[in-house]
Amino acid sequence: MANLSDYVQWRGDLSFEVRPFNAIDALVLCQLSYLNFSDIIPEHFNDSITLGEAARIYAADSTRGTPEEFGVFINPLTAGLLKTAAETERFGSILLKGFVNEIDRTADKQFAAVTAVLPTGAVCVVYRGTDDSIIGWKEDCLLCLPDAVPSHPASVQYLSTAAEAAFA
Repeated sequence: MANLSDYVQWRGDLSFEVRPFNAIDALVLCQLSYLNFSDIIPEHFNDSITLGEAARIYAADSTRGTPEEFGVFINPLTAGLLKTAAETERFGSILLKGFVNEIDRTADKQFAAVTAVLPTGAVCVVYRGTDDSIIGWKEDCLLCLPDAVPSHPASVQYLSTAAEAAFA
């Protein structure tokens, strides 16, 4: 059965001008958002790094891509997906900026996002879902309640900030 790496290898030679951005491309970026890009992708929106360069820095750091980083449920093949995507025309030149990874155990908040700017100029805001940490599990349970979880207002604020930066 084909997976995301197969898709990246299959369509990696096609630019977004030839084959426009689609739901599978978005899924690739979402999966990559589970990687620890702290100190690699700029936190602010006025600077960026290509996915290719971020992959090179990530791969050079022996503390990244370890089983401890992925936990039990995050696919350990994600680091390989990053390497594969970075080497393609389709994904390698995507600009990444605005990386946020907030964990607040007292507020039961887990929030992570990154903004991707495609070579076409299109902007994609990528949110990470919950993971298998205790705070992630707790947030999953809180989703059953009628009140918003703490990461929801953060996602709205992030989108607003990313949009302002994109159209400034």
